[in-house]
Amino acid sequence: MKKMFRVLPALMLVIVFALAPLSNTVVMAAAGISDLGVIEPTSDEPVSPVDLALPPQQDLTPVIVAEEPVENVQPAVEEKVSEIAVLQGQVGTTLSATINGMGYWKQVYDWSILKTGDSGPFVVKPGEFVDVNYQVVVTPMVTHESFGVSGKICVTNGGEVGTENLSVTAQVQSKSGGGQFQDVAGGVAPVAISELAAGANGCGNYNISFTPVIGAEYRVVANISITNHSGNLGEAFGPSPKTDFSLPAAPTVLDGCVTVSDSQTGVLGTVCAGDLVKTFSYTIQVGGYAECGTYQFTNTASYLKVNTQKGGSSSWTVEIQVPCEDDKGCTLTPGYWKTHSSYGPAPYDDNWAQVGEDTVFFLSSQSWYNVLWTTPAGGNAYYILAHAYIAAHLNQLNGAAVPVEVSTALTFAVNFFTTYEPGSTLTRSVRNSAISNAEILDNYNNGLIGPGHCSF
Repeated sequence: MKKMFRVLPALMLVIVFALAPLSNTVVMAAAGISDLGVIEPTSDEPVSPVDLALPPQQDLTPVIVAEEPVENVQPAVEEKVSEIAVLQGQVGTTLSATINGMGYWKQVYDWSILKTGDSGPFVVKPGEFVDVNYQVVVTPMVTHESFGVSGKICVTNGGEVGTENLSVTAQVQSKSGGGQFQDVAGGVAPVAISELAAGANGCGNYNISFTPVIGAEYRVVANISITNHSGNLGEAFGPSPKTDFSLPAAPTVLDGCVTVSDSQTGVLGTVCAGDLVKTFSYTIQVGGYAECGTYQFTNTASYLKVNTQKGGSSSWTVEIQVPCEDDKGCTLTPGYWKTHSSYGPAPYDDNWAQVGEDTVFFLSSQSWYNVLWTTPAGGNAYYILAHAYIAAHLNQLNGAAVPVEVSTALTFAVNFFTTYEPGSTLTRSVRNSAISNAEILDNYNNGLIGPGHCSF
């Protein structure tokens, strides 16, 4: 019997657990039970069933607690995405932008200038002047030509935080016919705009040159990005505004006109590229030297570009010979006698009065003066001999000694001119004789034979 009472409490506890559903959690409400071991009697006296009864205040009714549902655990990557989504609404910003552009066609001109004139030398008396003829040729040339577009890009930060890694470029695009716009090779340029604080605005200029395509349509695109744009944190993102433009039908010209001047006469005129090659022809009186001698007279023509104020120049030098007053018995060249007649431009030499400038020269139907100024076109032997003869004859009238060979050449010339006209057909022998006698007279006039050339 004693053994039975020892086992009873444990048996009752097993029954309670057996009756509880396996899916629920059983909690014993008997606060007084702390040990589920065998109850040992406290004395040797018999234990009655009454002594083993539980206190009436202790309720051993099982309490069933519903099991809380276990949430599905998401992967760590999904937790990170959720975290970024929250951050985007907190630290991102937004951008807006505008772009304008205007196409251009530019031409830059450079210029060349060349001055030439009478070769001389010119012989004048002290204080006399001689007319010298000049020509100035001015030529334009295109040194640089460019096509392109220039404009401005403005960006506004519409958020509450500053931009990060702001990048701005301008890209030219073109299309022909019904095709799509394509990037123009090399038609891109960075645009300098600093990082923008919250609510700030910044602008930058661009200038892109490119090779045009005939008949194409053009536009320029602003590619703008930051790495903290709302909705796209961590990646480059931003607006891309566009604007159409066209190339002008005519160029804008730089240095397309120049002002041409002469160091002696002042401004000659203005020349523009549309005039192509421009020639200025004019005459300057040179001389006035009081003392005898040889003088070099240099005259300079120059141009000045109207835009950049840069220029260039070209010079021409002629020799002026002034014989001394006491030089007698010397010879002078045809150039002297050409310019010292009554027609000028140098002062009149009265030795002409012994001939008469307007006197008809033998059978030529021209005056002595006109024959002296007629160019021996095609090597005309008549005029070659006539020029040398007229100067030698005037030198003789001026008192220059005449050697025998020169006298012989003068006689030949008179006989020639009384026989032939400027247009006469000469035999080879006659032509050769005319040329050889002209050389003798020319040597005389230049002082190579005879008394010598007038000293300076």
